[in-house]
Amino acid sequence: MAKPQTLERVANGEGTKTSYDKWVEGEGIPVLRTFFVENIRDVRLEWWERKGGPGAFLQMEGAGRVLFPAKQS
Repeated sequence: MAKPQTLERVANGEGTKTSYDKWVEGEGIPVLRTFFVENIRDVRLEWWERKGGPGAFLQMEGAGRVLFPAKQS
């Protein structure tokens, strides 16, 4: 039986973060972690070098994380 897939956790001085969290922070754009956004047009954007335009990450609190298991053959 296959083990459930888990997020890679990396311990550092700021606590335990997933590899995804570290990637998001490394993109250099604002990360908005909230439960509700009244007007998405009011979200502060900054230049996203990799994409060549303004951007921000919106992470909705309470949404949890979804992991898709590896394909079984």
